[in-house]
Amino acid sequence: MKSQTPAQPAIGRWTTVSARIAFALIALCAFAGCNRGRDASPPKIAYGEAECHLCKMIISEERFAAAAVVDDNGHIRKLAFDDIGCLLDFVAASPDAPPIACYVHDHEALGWLDTAKAVFIHSESLQTPMASHLAACRAQSDAEVLLRRFPGATKKFSELLKQTGEKPAVDAAASERKTP
Repeated sequence: MKSQTPAQPAIGRWTTVSARIAFALIALCAFAGCNRGRDASPPKIAYGEAECHLCKMIISEERFAAAAVVDDNGHIRKLAFDDIGCLLDFVAASPDAPPIACYVHDHEALGWLDTAKAVFIHSESLQTPMASHLAACRAQSDAEVLLRRFPGATKKFSELLKQTGEKPAVDAAASERKTP
């Protein structure tokens, strides 16, 4: 007589397949979770609703918005600012924990720019939310065009940061909020 091996029950086969699928999904989620936490891209800002991280004013003018991405005990936080001066003051106040990345909006095109690559203009005739009188441009040629409308000087972020260490970028009188 021929010996037959019993067939594996259908439930046992499904349990094995289900366990493998579950393991693969858990591994995939864990991998995706690790990568998601390191996203250093600029934040999405709800203009007219979001508050500036520093001065707590509502961020309403996209052309002056700025952002910092910071590592907060292993968790990435994206901070939004209503004025380039607020970003500068935040960075200057955090020398022991510098941001992973800093961004500003191009004054004309309104896209995000890495602060290390942007060209900034400082002009007393440029009205900004917190009176920093700063705007960012994608290129030197764009800054020169903007300087024709708002006479002043061009600067790099590193220069502005050095100046901010000596004197805050945001005028204290302009940043005082009235309470009812």
